[in-house]
Amino acid sequence: MTRTPTQKRSIEKKQRIKDAAFELMAQNGYHNTSSNEIAKKADVSIGTFYSYFKDKKELYAELVGDIYSYVINETSSAMNNIPDDTDDRALAELAIAMLLKSHYYRKDFQKEIASLSCQSEEFRAIEDQYKSHVPDFFLGMIEKCGTGLRIKDVDLAARIILTTVESVIHETVFNGDGSQDDKVVKELADLVLRYLFD
Repeated sequence: MTRTPTQKRSIEKKQRIKDAAFELMAQNGYHNTSSNEIAKKADVSIGTFYSYFKDKKELYAELVGDIYSYVINETSSAMNNIPDDTDDRALAELAIAMLLKSHYYRKDFQKEIASLSCQSEEFRAIEDQYKSHVPDFFLGMIEKCGTGLRIKDVDLAARIILTTVESVIHETVFNGDGSQDDKVVKELADLVLRYLFD
């Protein structure tokens, strides 16, 4: 049975394990990173590794949760601070820019998450348990929009927008050099606004 650290030193050890795993999995991929390599990089014994995580997959799932917590907290906090009288174009651009920016946080690890989710239902299920709250971000954006929405199912629209925007953002962040980010945000905002309004 794994333990939950309560003392400062134990919390720091577990964080070192997670930091090492973030780095190694981003660099080498999940399948090319062993628990032994993670423990060595974290400067802990393999026994210490297994005292905190049942196996490498449990560690991976916690890392995915950490990524999504960061993304959801950053984007939700920013959305909550947008004035209610912000026009729809500015709102769409801000929402998309925030989501794009959040993909630069541990970018190579996020790329590994996306890759594994496409390869395996098991890994997709790990991501989906955390990803389920992300459409709420676009739901909030839609709810802040003015009148004249042409869509009927707001929840479905939020999922469609997220899937479309996230696909383009993945291509832009994971395979680009950042030089097109502003253009991508503007074009995606155009796409979203055309979809939402008559």
